[in-house]
Amino acid sequence: KHQFCERHTSAMPSRQRASSCPSQANLLRQRGDLQGTSARFNVQLNKPSPAIIRAEPLHRLGMEVKRDDPSSRLVVEGIDNHPRHRTPVAQWNIMEERQADRGENEHHQNLAIKAGDRIKAVNDANSNTLMIGALEAAADGVSPRIVNLEVSRDISN
Repeated sequence: KHQFCERHTSAMPSRQRASSCPSQANLLRQRGDLQGTSARFNVQLNKPSPAIIRAEPLHRLGMEVKRDDPSSRLVVEGIDNHPRHRTPVAQWNIMEERQADRGENEHHQNLAIKAGDRIKAVNDANSNTLMIGALEAAADGVSPRIVNLEVSRDISN
């Protein structure tokens, strides 16, 4: 059974799912209930296209990462925003944005990769050196591979 919130207009009241009521999420943020919490999600990036020729292998995937020294994580510094969406990250992000915004009153969590996201594992490897090696191997120009990421993000973002 679904929970609904009432939204009254001048005509007739309409019912929407409680999960799509933006006021509930805003209230939690305003009260500070989401501070210090993070969400984890998995991403499967397709093989990079052989048509994408760039100097650095990670750019072929569509993101820039840096090592996060205090932890064994990689931090996404930038992503590919090119309008042609040729890189795996750009393709993933456009798909996620379409899934998140399904219409006027239906919005879902957007799992697009964003700057500031933390990569916790790449193909089950979870040390900085192994993760960068796995990302570079996946972006290889001769034999590119699908890559699986475990990503973490602060919910308040």
